[in-house]
Amino acid sequence: MEITGIATLLGAIAGLLKVVFDYRVSSNKTNAVLETIQTDLVSIKSDTEKTREVSLANREAIKETQRYHLQKDIIKAVERGYTTMYEVEKIKELYQSYCNLDGNGVIETLFEKFKALTVKKEN
Repeated sequence: MEITGIATLLGAIAGLLKVVFDYRVSSNKTNAVLETIQTDLVSIKSDTEKTREVSLANREAIKETQRYHLQKDIIKAVERGYTTMYEVEKIKELYQSYCNLDGNGVIETLFEKFKALTVKKEN
C-alpha cells in the first residue's frame, strides 16, 4: 500500500475514532442529565406527597373550625328563637362549605332546626 493510501486510511480511522469518542462523551453527558432528572423526579414525588399530607390536614382543620362556628352560631340562634337575613346568608354559605368538605351529622340536624326559625329584620 502506498503512503498516500495509508495516510488516507489513517485519516479515516482517526475520523471514525473521533465519532466514537464524541458519541461516548455525548452518551455520558446524556446519562448525567438523565440521572439528574431522575433525582429531581424523586424529590418532586416526595414533595408532592408532603404537600398532599399537609393539604389533607388543613382540610380537616378547616372542617373542624367550620363545625365549631356552625354549632355555636346555630345553637345561639335556636336558643334566641329567631334569625336575621344576614345570619341566614352567612350560616348557609358556611354550611355549604362544610358539606363540601364532607361534613355532616349533628350539624345537619342543627341546620334543619335553624332553617325553621323565623327571620326577623336586623336592628
